[in-house]
Amino acid sequence: MERITLYCRTTSARGTTNLRFRVTDGRALTMYYSTGRKIPNEQLAVFTPEGSLRPRVTVYNPKLKTEIEEYFAAINAAYNHMKITGMDMRSEVLQVEVDKILNPDTPEAILHPTGEENLIQRFHRYIEEAYRDGIIGEHRHMHYDAMCRRMERFLFIKGHSNMMPEQFDVKMLMDYRAFIADEYLYVDQYPKLYVKDGRKRYPTKKISNNSVVHEMKGLRAFFNELENTDEIFKSPFRKISHERFKTMMRMKNDEPFFLRKSEFKTVLETEVHRRPYRRLHELHDGPHRGVARGHPLHPLHPAQDYEDYGECSGNQDSPGALCL
Repeated sequence: MERITLYCRTTSARGTTNLRFRVTDGRALTMYYSTGRKIPNEQLAVFTPEGSLRPRVTVYNPKLKTEIEEYFAAINAAYNHMKITGMDMRSEVLQVEVDKILNPDTPEAILHPTGEENLIQRFHRYIEEAYRDGIIGEHRHMHYDAMCRRMERFLFIKGHSNMMPEQFDVKMLMDYRAFIADEYLYVDQYPKLYVKDGRKRYPTKKISNNSVVHEMKGLRAFFNELENTDEIFKSPFRKISHERFKTMMRMKNDEPFFLRKSEFKTVLETEVHRRPYRRLHELHDGPHRGVARGHPLHPLHPAQDYEDYGECSGNQDSPGALCL
C-alpha cells in the first residue's frame, strides 16, 4: 500500500525548506515530488508527515494547508494512473504526471500496455530480421542499432519505456524528432544513459537537419513494416498532413557560394601557371584505350581555345586536348 508524506529533512525552526513530498510503496519503491517552492520552517512545523495539523495547533497558514491537501490528492491520482497504465515508477515521471493534473491544459497520454512486445523490443526484432534476411548490410545494421538505443533513451526520459507500437502517435513522433536534434541537452540531466563500456559516449552539439531526416526515414520504414503486417492500423507518419510531412522530411543543403563581380574579374585576369597537355590524334584499342602515344607535350596557355578540351571530353573519336 502506497504512503504519501511531507518530506522535510530539517528540524530547525529558522530558515526555509523546499516543499517536497515522498511516495513509498513497501521497501522497493520510493519516489519524490518537488513543488519548487520554499516555505518557512515555522509554517511547515505545524503539519504532521501525513499533512494534517499537529494536536493543539491553533495558529497556522490556512492557504498553505489547502495547497498541501491539493498536492496530496494530485500525487495520489498520479500514482494510481502510473500503476494502471504501467508507466515507469520514477520520480521524474511522477513529477510530470502530477504537473499534468495540477495544470489541466497539458495533454495527457493514455496508455494501455499489454503482454506483447513493446516498441523497443519490436524495433529491435525488426532490425535483426532485416539484417538476417539481407535487407540491410552491416553498416546500416550498426546505424539502426544506434537508432534503437536513441529511441530507448527517449522513451525512458518520457517515462514510457513499455510503450506499445500502436501507442506511438503523432505527438510522440514530433517530440522524438525534436529529441534527435537536441539530445545533447539531456546529457547532463541523465548522465547514466550515455555511458557505454565504461566510456562516455554522448552528443555534444545539435544534430544537423539532414541527419534528423535520415533517421526519420529509417523510423518511417519500421512503421511501414508494422502497418503492412497489420500490427498497427496506421503509421503515425501517414497521420501527418501532406505539407507538414514534406517540410519535416526535406533535406536542406548549405546555401551556394557566389562570387562578387570584382572577384570573378580577378579570377579571369589571374595568370595561370603553364601546365603540359597532350594532343590526342590516335587512341589505343587495348586496355589502355584513351592514352595518347608518340605525341609531344605542348604548353597550356590561358588564352588556349577550350573547344579542344570539350571535344576530347565529349567525343573520344575526335582529336582534342587532354590536360595531364
